[in-house]
Amino acid sequence: MRPQVTVLLAVYNGGAYLHEAVASVLSQTFDDFEVLIVDDSSTDGAVDALPHDARIRVLRNQRNLGQIPSLNRGLREAEGELVARLDHDDVCLPHRLERQVALFDREPEVALAATWVDIVEADGSLWTHVQPRIDSFADFVTQIVSGHVHLVHPSLMFRANVVRELGGFDESLNASEDQDLYRRLVLARREARVVPETLVRYRRHEQQMTIAKSAAVWESDARSYNRFLSELSPGSSANTIRLMLRNDARFWEAPPLAPGELESFLDAATGTLELDEAEGFALARTLARSAATTLVSGWAGDCKASAFGGRSVALARFAKEHGIGSSRALGGAAPILSATAPVGTHVGSAREVVAKALRSNALAGPRERARNSRLLRRLYARVLDTRSYD
Repeated sequence: MRPQVTVLLAVYNGGAYLHEAVASVLSQTFDDFEVLIVDDSSTDGAVDALPHDARIRVLRNQRNLGQIPSLNRGLREAEGELVARLDHDDVCLPHRLERQVALFDREPEVALAATWVDIVEADGSLWTHVQPRIDSFADFVTQIVSGHVHLVHPSLMFRANVVRELGGFDESLNASEDQDLYRRLVLARREARVVPETLVRYRRHEQQMTIAKSAAVWESDARSYNRFLSELSPGSSANTIRLMLRNDARFWEAPPLAPGELESFLDAATGTLELDEAEGFALARTLARSAATTLVSGWAGDCKASAFGGRSVALARFAKEHGIGSSRALGGAAPILSATAPVGTHVGSAREVVAKALRSNALAGPRERARNSRLLRRLYARVLDTRSYD
């Protein structure tokens, strides 16, 4: 009899962490599952050292294929109607599968469900909490379009047939396969939700962080993101719009947005996704917030003062027309921002001086303490401007 859930791990040299990850699945309160491990030609013997358990099934790649092809192999071979992801260095809390399966049973239209996650250090001590919320399709759309989705891949569970119909994970990418999947789910107008309970511990360690920050991640994500934006609005300046949504300083050097282009993008995306009035309003408000944020960053030194006035017009107009609260106010204040752009440049220069000082070796100790404090880490990120560039 086929299990309801397949817990899928793609493993290459999982080391000592693998046993703990698998043990956390075997001790779940929900017991209708299989653990499917795709061993990507490991050489450390960690897979062979796992306990003998009828619920564990191992597929072995004859050569090292990489994580994304290994995940697709597992997806093709999975027997469960639901697939739960887990990485070899992460841990499920005992009720994880039970809570996610209950959500799928309760909401049959949902295709993907994540959970809240605790990010822990290599020794298991808490680093921070990740507690996203997605309560509607409008939430899913706005988070994906704006690039501010905070779902953690090892917390995902999804309907296997839906992801297979979408073609599985995109093997043309070097990374960011989870972000790409979310975008394709949005284009297919599939629903996503989050179980508002901490059910996974995501381990933060040097090897994992090095991979997460690699240029391949940013390049793959940029390629997927541009493709997504182009599908939402064919013919739009997808790369320039992405740079705006990411609040990337290179927005100010990219080909400028044409007059009314953000309006056209909004109209096209609303039609492509068949958004109703409330969903369309939520998307417009999100785009306006991104436009206002990028507008302020341009004033504060991302854009040369002499060019700010002309290049800021499209952002200001859209923020004023579609924003609420501070976004609308910033759009209306564009003439003042233009007139004071030289002041903004000085603000940006001062910020960079502070950032360089904080990056110095002399402050390595306080910097590490700041990173380990939730409050100080937020302030640190704001000062240093830790935006991700591909």
